[in-house]
Amino acid sequence: MKALFVCVLLTLVCHVQILSAEVLLNRNDKFEFLVHTCPNGDRSTPLLIQRWNMEMDKIPNATEKILDLLESFRSQGASGEQTFRILTALWRRQNLQPGQLERLTREIRLMDTPRERPNHKDQNYIVGVLNVLRDYPTDEHESLGLKFLQAHDSVSLAAYNLLADIGGVRSFHALEHYLAEFRRANEGYVNWSILHLEEKMAFMSRRLVNEGKLPPSAIRSPVTVEEAGRPIKLERSNTPNQTVAPGTGVLPESSGLIAWVVILMCFAALGLLWIFLMQFARKKKAA
Repeated sequence: MKALFVCVLLTLVCHVQILSAEVLLNRNDKFEFLVHTCPNGDRSTPLLIQRWNMEMDKIPNATEKILDLLESFRSQGASGEQTFRILTALWRRQNLQPGQLERLTREIRLMDTPRERPNHKDQNYIVGVLNVLRDYPTDEHESLGLKFLQAHDSVSLAAYNLLADIGGVRSFHALEHYLAEFRRANEGYVNWSILHLEEKMAFMSRRLVNEGKLPPSAIRSPVTVEEAGRPIKLERSNTPNQTVAPGTGVLPESSGLIAWVVILMCFAALGLLWIFLMQFARKKKAA
């Protein structure tokens, strides 16, 4: 009887833990789990992004909730990586309304252009917001891109990518100047940053020609490694990747609950096996 009682108790404990985990995941934890595991980087294939959005669509007002989560994390002084991950989720949603875009850009509109390297939190935040705006071409967003094109490192490169995607003729000339300065600063040394910038310029020139804003003669062709400069040493730069949302693959803290449930179930199974073996041994001795 005692062994039976122990088995029943362990089974009930396991069921309670599993049900608790399911309830949590079906509420806010499921939402935050989706936000923090948004496909990104090497995991950002179109199919994965589509499936992720399908799961996010099951949550009412998901995009608005992502904005709420972003503001909450930002006000609590969350790390740059945490806010960047949330901004990546907004980028993948691609369904922000005008009021939500105004809410998203409110903080960076009030910022001065950081001439020096901004702190890590602000740097990731600005880059993340500029990435989101790449799907929403407006004059105001173009002006923000031109503003931060004068900034430092990854912020200016995020602005470059934004302007290449949504900018008009004034942005085209600004990027030509930026690229020329970048090439001069890296003369005699070729890295993947130059090839990336040249590719974006070629894309932008074709887009503006197709829109009738530039003559066909303005089309630029992507350069090869040899054309980009004297290839002293090829080295993949980390800089362009900073303008694309860095998927960390880190699961939210709530996922640790599932791990404990699994561990508890394993111990319960071992306990049941031990009880069964003990009873079997006693019966064998009695026989």
